[in-house]
Amino acid sequence: MVAAYAVLAVVLTYPLFADLGGSVLDPVRPWHSGWLQGIDQEPLTRAMLRDIHLFVWVYAWNWHALITDPTSWFDANAFHPARDALAFSEHALGKLPITGPLQALTDNAVLAYQADLLASFALSGAALYALVRALGAARGAAFLAGLVYAFAPARIDSLYHTYLLAGQYFPLALLFLDRGLFSGRARDAAAFAVFLLLQMLSSYYVAYQAVFALLAYGVAIVWTTRARLPWRGVTRVGIAAGAVAVVFGLVSLPYLRVRSGGAILSYGPLVDALVPMSNLPWRSYLVSPYLVHAGVGPVPTRGGFAYLGVFALALAVIGALPASGESAPRRRLRVAALLIALVSWVMALGPYMPMSFGRVPLPYLLAMKVVPGFDSMRVPSRFALMMMLGFAVLVGLGADRALRALARRGVRPVGVALATAAVAAAIVLDYGYGVVERFSTRKLLAGPNAPPVYAELARLPRGPLLELPLSRLDGLRASYYMVQSTKHWMPLLEGSSGYIPPSQQLIVDVARRLPDPEALRLLGRMTGLRYVVVHLAELPPAQQAAWRAPHGLRLLGRYGDDLLFEVEDPPDADLEPQLVRCAHERAACAPLRELVTS
Repeated sequence: MVAAYAVLAVVLTYPLFADLGGSVLDPVRPWHSGWLQGIDQEPLTRAMLRDIHLFVWVYAWNWHALITDPTSWFDANAFHPARDALAFSEHALGKLPITGPLQALTDNAVLAYQADLLASFALSGAALYALVRALGAARGAAFLAGLVYAFAPARIDSLYHTYLLAGQYFPLALLFLDRGLFSGRARDAAAFAVFLLLQMLSSYYVAYQAVFALLAYGVAIVWTTRARLPWRGVTRVGIAAGAVAVVFGLVSLPYLRVRSGGAILSYGPLVDALVPMSNLPWRSYLVSPYLVHAGVGPVPTRGGFAYLGVFALALAVIGALPASGESAPRRRLRVAALLIALVSWVMALGPYMPMSFGRVPLPYLLAMKVVPGFDSMRVPSRFALMMMLGFAVLVGLGADRALRALARRGVRPVGVALATAAVAAAIVLDYGYGVVERFSTRKLLAGPNAPPVYAELARLPRGPLLELPLSRLDGLRASYYMVQSTKHWMPLLEGSSGYIPPSQQLIVDVARRLPDPEALRLLGRMTGLRYVVVHLAELPPAQQAAWRAPHGLRLLGRYGDDLLFEVEDPPDADLEPQLVRCAHERAACAPLRELVTS
């Protein structure tokens, strides 16, 4: 099944995986049916590309940190000299079992990123297939369930956020949770812990989704189980869940440090900012991609796009209905899938529902107040990803009932297989693949294919690096520099992430005055700056002349339009400790701000 879903991914998203080692999704051309209408696409697509760059770097950094210095894992090489630099974004450690070996084998961060994205389709589909098969469904029905789960528009909507697409873990966690509870076997409880931990370490968004899904499963168990649960199973699963909580908590400590300094926002006072990123009750799920593409009808105006599909929805409705003679595990997980889908649908609606008579508070708002850290989750619509898990299970159960009904009517296995293929094709077309869902790619050369200046940096002694020109506010250029740093791993003065340390603006303000000698010296005192790379072709002609013979910098080499300099007489980095404090405590920035502006 893994191979089958992988082939489907390559075909349905062509040419996304045609050049695994050198190209990534090009979001400048909105691939998702035009996505939201009536918005300025350029800032959005630049932000998407920035996030693609960011996670190419994150995946590569995780492997680099693992094999070089695991004790300094979160002190990534961006935002130098800030500590816990990785904690300004998702760490995506749950991706490491896939991206790490790929990075080790190829030394190509782009290939590791792209191959992991391809694997997310294949493994997610196969995992959902395994879950539905374990419930006694026929192979064709399980295949359809995996197809919906792997290729649903909700997942394509997050195609540029690959850390959210680690959907292969939770179906298996749910399977082994149910087995562990009722079998009492230690190996089932251990498997549940491993898959749940990998799911939760992939993203904080999916971690919270998993917690709410487990609560829904717990309600389903209470609802469907008349007898008491086996104490051995409950104990072992409880120990497994506790171990996951401990590991997850330890990994989260850097985020607590960053959040305590105010660098990670709490949206409690800014709850209105979450509404544009919340789904609509039915438009986000029932409006066809063809209508969205044409911009007609009640198209979504905010949130994400999570179209369920006509054929898939019909099967899910059938699958949600009780069936005579169904097994106890099938009944438990049918109810659990229904509750997971409903809970996730409600959570994706965000903190409140705007109505003509006022605001209607929703459970998301309560969770922001009582669940630790949840008030930093700024995109409620992402709960649609977990909704699709419950929905896909119901699709599989409904398809199983429909296909078995055909068999009982005397339809031969070949006819049942043809019917399965016809439904699969109908779902694919309904989701718009090959018609309105079209993809394009752009080159991103890194690792072995990196520009020559980065290969030269890899041969030099380690030291803080600044690349010019600096980024715009969107951080796109800085994210590109981060990708290229996977070749040399020099500490970068600039960075790009979901959140930015307060120290970054001070560095940028000084760096904009280069090659002024006083600015160079102050930057050295603040950061220990050692190398400067100037991309002449990206500078205005008036600024290019200033870099012909800059004072205080020694030219190490010219590589086309790229100049590599080393600081000739670096000053003592006496201000660096204060800048480190500034990165996590805004109040500590004031003395440096006075120095920078004086």
